[in-house]
Amino acid sequence: MCHWLPMPITGQPGTKPNKSAIAKGLERSSLFLKEKNMPELPEVETVRQGLMRTVVGKTIQAVHVTWDRIIQDDNGVAGFEQKMRQQTLEKVERRGKYLLFYWSEDGWISHLRMEGKWLVVNRDVPVNRHTHVVIQLDSGEDLRYQDVRKFGRIHRVAKQAMPEAIAQLKLGVEPRALTNDYLIEKLHKTTRTIKAVLLDQHVIAGIGNIYCDEALWRAKIHPERIANTLTTLEIMRLVIAIKTVIQAGIAAGGTTIRTYKNTFGEAGGFQHQLAVYQRAGKPCWRCDTLIEKQRVTQRGTHFCPACQTLVADNTLVVGLTGSIATGKSTVSAYLKHSGVPLIDLDEIVHTLQQPNTETMAALVQAFGSEILTDQATLNRHHLGSLIFNDDQAREKLNKTMRPFIVTALREQLSAYQMNHAPLVVLDIPLLFELGYEWWCDQTLVVSVPEPIQIQRLMTRDHLTQTEAEQRIASQWPQKDKMARATHCIDNSESLMNTYQQVDEWLLDLPVSHLENS
Repeated sequence: MCHWLPMPITGQPGTKPNKSAIAKGLERSSLFLKEKNMPELPEVETVRQGLMRTVVGKTIQAVHVTWDRIIQDDNGVAGFEQKMRQQTLEKVERRGKYLLFYWSEDGWISHLRMEGKWLVVNRDVPVNRHTHVVIQLDSGEDLRYQDVRKFGRIHRVAKQAMPEAIAQLKLGVEPRALTNDYLIEKLHKTTRTIKAVLLDQHVIAGIGNIYCDEALWRAKIHPERIANTLTTLEIMRLVIAIKTVIQAGIAAGGTTIRTYKNTFGEAGGFQHQLAVYQRAGKPCWRCDTLIEKQRVTQRGTHFCPACQTLVADNTLVVGLTGSIATGKSTVSAYLKHSGVPLIDLDEIVHTLQQPNTETMAALVQAFGSEILTDQATLNRHHLGSLIFNDDQAREKLNKTMRPFIVTALREQLSAYQMNHAPLVVLDIPLLFELGYEWWCDQTLVVSVPEPIQIQRLMTRDHLTQTEAEQRIASQWPQKDKMARATHCIDNSESLMNTYQQVDEWLLDLPVSHLENS
């Protein structure tokens, strides 16, 4: 049996906690944590939020403990049961993967470990055999602690001793407070793998195996990269990826792989958003290469061997997009004129769809020879009529073209990366719709107010207002693209105004700094 605190903290409630006891408990638990997955920060935070909504302000009438080793208390289990009566829960906080209960007089540090669950249920609900602590509340409900493996711990200290007890956990920074400078300092001091560093709770508190794999995939960093070889840009990517994936996990209510449930007994939803974890043998969302799994830092580790290489990637990739008639092409042309390396997806597609190419053969197989002209070129008007307002046909076209596009895109981008280009812009009209945003460190959306968009589309394509509105309505709304963008360019005024916004955006990029990293 493994204990996160192997012995009770010496001294009476209100005295300072024994530092060596906490340190030994953490050392032993860190060895255990390498073996299995457990609830990570988003799952624990979801539980905390549930407890705040359902238990705060309620008073304990009685406590029943059926598995003594879950309780860490100087006065033993009997003392714990007696001391907690008539105490009211004031708040529940979280530090890393630990839940912090603040009652009227005492505090708890609760670690769920692998299978621990806090549930709030009506008292008449039968107590199952995996329930080891039952707390009867004055509301007629029970706060119950369930733990199939019995590895979780509840440690009680006097409320005024909680700050010292928490400090002795020696946890690193919370993901939400993570900064580039902090992580640069930590990584440049170690020759451990980046995965080992991210799993170290003394560096960043709350990240476990699932969110570590997901963050590294988003940041395009191989889990076996030696930490002090990461470039400034890669560390900046990683900081953003960690914050993004943790926040997304919280928003989805955590990840349920096997047994995790929140305070209401509900499963999480982030498992449906996992890009690599438990997806071995399935296509990478970014480049379609099959996800691999291997042991890294004694943990099952999922990654894309094409996207996440052992070679440093110091090229900032920005995706440029915009809705129809918003002026994306204007911004694209200006970036080219300014000397910014730019990959135009429309140009890639046009090249791929030349006669007698492998791509054309695949299109003919998918849609029939009627999509060809008498000269064996692509009849774009006919193909467009087939897919317009036909979601299945449009999906077939995207599925047919994607492998060829991804290969060409990867080749062009790799060439820039090998030449150490500090910045590359990907001009992709359907950046978000087709999932190419995963290739990008930042996204730039060109937008205009809808009335201007309609008027420009009517003038450009000789459409009636109704036709223009229908064309716009058939695409993703501008507001959705703008909400997902890193930066937006308002193209509703003069060209000089648009160019000025682009120049300001370029100056704000960390490219000059990255060139020297």
